[in-house]
Amino acid sequence: MVPLIIVFLGCLIISFVVFGGAQVFIPYFKILLVNILDISEETWNSVLSIANSTPGVFGLKLAFISGFLAGEGHWWAYLAMFITYLIFIIIPIFLMIWIMNKFNKVKNKKFTISLYNIMKPVLCGVLAAVAINLIMSLVVPFLGFNELSDNFGQLDKYIYFKDTFFTKWRYWVLIAWSILSIIIDYVLIMKYKTNIFLLIVINITLCMIIFQPWI
Repeated sequence: MVPLIIVFLGCLIISFVVFGGAQVFIPYFKILLVNILDISEETWNSVLSIANSTPGVFGLKLAFISGFLAGEGHWWAYLAMFITYLIFIIIPIFLMIWIMNKFNKVKNKKFTISLYNIMKPVLCGVLAAVAINLIMSLVVPFLGFNELSDNFGQLDKYIYFKDTFFTKWRYWVLIAWSILSIIIDYVLIMKYKTNIFLLIVINITLCMIIFQPWI
């Protein structure tokens, strides 16, 4: 039972103090599982591989599997998985409820309104940067950007080719296809309420036909 208690407390602490994406959670769970519970490096690498290859929030998947590993193969290890999962999400849920209650009390105050007005252009800039980045990754996926940020004087270090598949005729077809598919898919979703999963399947099929990867 000691490993279970350690994992329960570990997931609770990690959930409370850590904020960020997948890479932020990795070192903390490695300390919990490898350094404290003495899980082997091979098992840890398998956990990372499974977490990276399956859909969902990365931190939640690490918390989920932590309960199973702490169970050490016993039947209650499956129950422990769900307990660690609940422990990991309970803190964010309570924090969100608490923050929303506090925000509702001050949202109409002059300071909050002024802060919101200041933050609006910042949020617009962040969303615009994300949108541009996503569009660029669709239109020119063969190009990489800002890989070596310490080479300020070398432009070729900032813009480089990742692969050679999208070259020659595929390069121009990809640009045209990306722009047209974004517009068409947007219209189909917004105007005709087309199922997104169906559009994904159709787009993948059309890409296979258009770009002919077997050539």
